[in-house]
Amino acid sequence: MRWILLLPLLWALPAWAVTISAVRIEGLSRTREAVVRRELRLAPGSEADSVALADDADRLERLGVFAEITPQLDSGALTWHVKELPWVLPVPNGRLSDADGLSLGPGLKSPNFLGEAINLEALALFGGVTEWQLAATGSWLAGLPVGWDVFTNRSEREAPFYDGHETSLRNQFLLRWPSDRLLRLEGGAGFAWVREENAAAAVSPNRRDWIPSAMIGLQWDGRDRTGLTSKGLYQELLVERIGGNLGGDLDGWQLTSDTRAWMPLSRRFGIHAANLCEWQTGTVDAWRGFTVGGANSARFLPAAELRGRSENLSALELRWTLVEPHAVALWGQSLYWGLQALAGAEAAAAWDASWPQDFRTGPVAGLDFLVPYVGRIRLCGGWSSSAGGTVSAAVGLDEKTVAQRWKGR
Repeated sequence: MRWILLLPLLWALPAWAVTISAVRIEGLSRTREAVVRRELRLAPGSEADSVALADDADRLERLGVFAEITPQLDSGALTWHVKELPWVLPVPNGRLSDADGLSLGPGLKSPNFLGEAINLEALALFGGVTEWQLAATGSWLAGLPVGWDVFTNRSEREAPFYDGHETSLRNQFLLRWPSDRLLRLEGGAGFAWVREENAAAAVSPNRRDWIPSAMIGLQWDGRDRTGLTSKGLYQELLVERIGGNLGGDLDGWQLTSDTRAWMPLSRRFGIHAANLCEWQTGTVDAWRGFTVGGANSARFLPAAELRGRSENLSALELRWTLVEPHAVALWGQSLYWGLQALAGAEAAAAWDASWPQDFRTGPVAGLDFLVPYVGRIRLCGGWSSSAGGTVSAAVGLDEKTVAQRWKGR
């Protein structure tokens, strides 16, 4: 969800070391200068070369608040020229599945709430699902390098796969420390309340399930940038305790392993590999199950083709940057856009008792428009021989590896 333009001018900067005499930042109007300076490693007296400048530019990109960043070295004085994204912007929101049909709605996002590089969003859906969500993400808390995510979500939907009508309220917060290092410790908690009209789909006799949970894990984030990532490794291992000794109506565990890797082949070509395994065991209700198929899980399968208590999603792609992200002015505001094409293969599985209960593979291809706030608008699809030679096509928002992690259950 966080994007930035890193100008390709960086390759032309001096390859030799230059002693920095001063560091200035020009173009700030919404962002607190201290928020920007705490990301920079180059300071007066330090030695700078093109690699060090690129590293600092990547750190500024990860703030997710700029449409353009341009470093300028002049007799040892380093000036960062930046163009800020708008403080708030309306965004589209949508979802398509076999279970719920088409749902569309509006949203508002701010990547720079209070000038602190806090990403704040309010989203709604209407149609097959009636839903609203409030979410916020930040990398610092009370002046400490503690990353945090918090959200609340209310959803009402039909559940035709088990003849139900479901209303849920979900809340979760997660902390990561230290956010300024590659390796972070994670911890958090959540609670959900689910009402099922079909007694067979609920756990509690009154069809009102109360679900507290607690999470702990490790995260390694070695991506060069969070927008148009070109190299690096992201790995997260998260263990979630669901109910049990925490109380509530369920008694289960979930283990999540989220792996993403990028390897550049040239300036415009690169390989991206990803694997997401979400394994659940114990007593978990139908609400916590997974549906697989569509733009946010397995692009080569029709929506909701597979269902199970656990899932595994893998992808291997060749990516080609057709248009590098570049700043544009719209209604007096600084925005950006770019274009990337991809082709590769995916594998997907969903199961209840043991893997692989249902395992599928197929080719995929896509065209991603790189834009602020929603990250990517993805036109994607694929082909599956196991689904009767079906060609599937769909539209998705955000990086697919992000969307598959937080898709609706």
